[in-house]
Amino acid sequence: MSRGAGDGTVGKALEVLDQVADFERPVRFAELLPHSSFPKPTLYRLLQTLTNQGMLAYDPDRHTYAPGARLMKFAHAAWSQSTLAQVAS
Repeated sequence: MSRGAGDGTVGKALEVLDQVADFERPVRFAELLPHSSFPKPTLYRLLQTLTNQGMLAYDPDRHTYAPGARLMKFAHAAWSQSTLAQVAS
């Protein structure tokens, strides 16, 4: 079962974010597609939505996706609101 299965649209979007992050470098749509559990139109739609929301950044010159600035905002908030014990666990 994929990580987003059964979690609706939000789960699917998080699965795509995980896939992009797993590459550890900017990634093209054609590279993501074979690793995705989604059909081409669904993956494209999720990438567009995540990009529009700032969760992914799209480089139009290289045609690549990478984690977006909004994710850094969330990461910063999570880190600053966590105690060391919570982070360690």
